[in-house]
Amino acid sequence: MQFFKKNQKRIVIFFLFAVLLVCVRLTIGKLQETIDNSPEANVRITSTGIDVENHQLLLDAAVPLKGWKKPALLLETEDTSTEISLTETKSGLFIGSFRVPLDQPNSFQLYLTDEGTVQKRLRDCDNAITLLPVHFRKYNLLTPKFEAGNLRNGVITTEVSDICLEGDEDGSCTVELRVYCNGILTKVAPATRDAESGLYCSERIEVPCRRRDALWLTIAYQDTQNIECEVTLGRWEITDNGDVQRKPELAQDIYPTLTWPEENNKTA
Repeated sequence: MQFFKKNQKRIVIFFLFAVLLVCVRLTIGKLQETIDNSPEANVRITSTGIDVENHQLLLDAAVPLKGWKKPALLLETEDTSTEISLTETKSGLFIGSFRVPLDQPNSFQLYLTDEGTVQKRLRDCDNAITLLPVHFRKYNLLTPKFEAGNLRNGVITTEVSDICLEGDEDGSCTVELRVYCNGILTKVAPATRDAESGLYCSERIEVPCRRRDALWLTIAYQDTQNIECEVTLGRWEITDNGDVQRKPELAQDIYPTLTWPEENNKTA
């Protein structure tokens, strides 16, 4: 009893602290449960193919939902608004299929509705090309080096390795490194695929150039449907001193560019 009286204040503080700690943990747990169960956090959108004739990307959406009366998807593109019906699976997922344009403008927003009323925004995509079945993941570039020759002439030496294309598990893509000099395609280096790692590597190339030339390096890959995707690696400029100086990328460099089969056939 004597001990309790002496330590009464400490015991009360300890008790209140314990209660507060339990409340905090319960609140965090409830918040985490809310996040984990929220449709926007758990929606899964996967690309299933490309409609080459209509230049459209085919997509599937899967959303876990509980207690919704009549859920559906609302797809909004630059000039259309389309409602997409959802089908419930045995696992509690609601699934639906839709398609979006790949030609510019190709941004879209995807919403979840219930009985025709918008409830949640599921996805806001600035460029549908980023969702292609095969897409560029990473690479390792040897920074271009300038070697002076006679007068102001010289060569640029570069190569790219460890090119990873996600979705290209069977290695069916054709991949190459491209070097543009002053806006003109000057050199192309085919890349070969390592069967063990699944990564592509180009051969080392030398590109004739001069001081003050502007360089633009890209990786281009073509799939089995003859659709070509070109990704910017960077832009450089050769200074008067022979240094290769990195330049800011342009707005159009942010996203890959697509070339369709009919366009490839014209340039072939």
